[in-house]
Amino acid sequence: MKINKLSAAVFAALSIACSGTASAGSGDGVFSATIDGVKIVGTSPPAPLRNTAEVLPIDNGQQELLINLAAFKDASLRNTTYTLVFNFPVKTGIYTVTEKNEDDCGCHLTLENSAFIQYRGGSITVNIQSLTSARVIATFSGTLTLNDSYKPRHPEAKAQVVISDGKLDIPVLHN
Repeated sequence: MKINKLSAAVFAALSIACSGTASAGSGDGVFSATIDGVKIVGTSPPAPLRNTAEVLPIDNGQQELLINLAAFKDASLRNTTYTLVFNFPVKTGIYTVTEKNEDDCGCHLTLENSAFIQYRGGSITVNIQSLTSARVIATFSGTLTLNDSYKPRHPEAKAQVVISDGKLDIPVLHN
């Protein structure tokens, strides 16, 4: 099984989340997007894996920006309905994520409202407009493709989902 940089970054973020050693920039994290015609909004106080960004070490002493977005079912902030995870170089710019370059730039969408279904790749464009030590501001839109390993278990799942009008303004966590 191929493990790409995004998977490694998610593992690193989970390790930080479990250790509880991260601190955040100022303000709540918020994002919004329309996913297959459904308006999604996620907002939460800064915490690992909850509408935040992190700068994580990767191969050869380099770093990458890991963005975690989550929309929650209720105010408890425990049960998510949608999660989006992006990874990029640590700089502003416009990035187009496809299945061919997902080791360098990645995007995963998990739908958790009925069954755990994961999408990736496709063609999604992310414009990181502002990146400071405290916050990340970006827009995103495009399509994501159903992860091959989920097709046999979820034949009812759509082959692609469309994301439009995506916006995020989230704090950066510091270890």
